[in-house]
Amino acid sequence: MERPRDIPFETLAQVTGTDWTVGRGELNKALAQIKEQFAEDDPMILALEIEERARLYRRVFEGAALTPSALAKHWTRVFEEMHRRSEQATNVSTPYTQCDTCGGHRFVVYSTRPMPETFWMKQHGFKSRGEIEEYAPCPECSSAIDGSFRRFDGTKMTPPDPAQVREMLSR
Repeated sequence: MERPRDIPFETLAQVTGTDWTVGRGELNKALAQIKEQFAEDDPMILALEIEERARLYRRVFEGAALTPSALAKHWTRVFEEMHRRSEQATNVSTPYTQCDTCGGHRFVVYSTRPMPETFWMKQHGFKSRGEIEEYAPCPECSSAIDGSFRRFDGTKMTPPDPAQVREMLSR
């Protein structure tokens, strides 16, 4: 009879590049330590968390070898270190500005449009509610910013030029 797959074990071996035949003992010991630190019964969630912590390990300990025992040892540390390090924010390199138009945020809502009703929504009987806000760089303090981006459907959105944004804001 075939033995059931141990997804967390396989994931740990894969992310650390450990050969099962040679490193089975190290993998089992590290996995036991990880399970002590991360109380999760669902093997798929544990496997996903192992992948995430391995990614964080590589960012925190750039260039260091990722072994099963190293990941287990630094399991909590890599998570805490990444959250301590990266207070992610937009426009971090841009100095704060006092702007009456945008309040220092550098972007303004210049328009709203109805929420589209997607094929999936129609198929499942959902009605779209609300509106989508359209943002553009503030015409007063950030007119040089390229505010173009890709929407969820892949189409490119380029906000109107500053003169048009000023006109829309005055409505």
